[in-house]
Amino acid sequence: MQNLRNGEYFYGESSTPNRSGERYIVFRKTGRTITGRDYREQTDEWECFRGTVSRNSITNITAASSQESDEISQLEFYPTRPKDLSQLSPIRANRLPSKARENLQFCTQVFKNRR
Repeated sequence: MQNLRNGEYFYGESSTPNRSGERYIVFRKTGRTITGRDYREQTDEWECFRGTVSRNSITNITAASSQESDEISQLEFYPTRPKDLSQLSPIRANRLPSKARENLQFCTQVFKNRR
C-alpha cells in the first residue's frame, strides 16, 4: 500500500463488486493518509475511517458510524483496529459502483469537517 499512488482504490472479499453480504473497502490515499469506508454490501454494516499507511495495512484509525442515521452530526467517533488489505482483492477503480463513490465522498466530508 505504501507504493500506491495518490488516488481512489477499491478492495473486496470478492473481486466482483456488489455481492450481497461481502465486505468491501473503498478509500482515497493522499500521501500517507487514507480516508474511506469499510462496508458489507446490501447491509447496514458500515463505518467511515481515517488512518495512515503501514505496509499492507491501514493503522492509527479513527472510525465513525451510526446505527441510527447517515447524518454527520449523529456519527460517533472511536479508535478501531488496523485494516489488513492483504486479505482482500484489489478491484479496478473503474469498476467502483456509483454508490460506493458517493459513500467515499460522504466519508471524506465526515473527516474534512472534523479537525
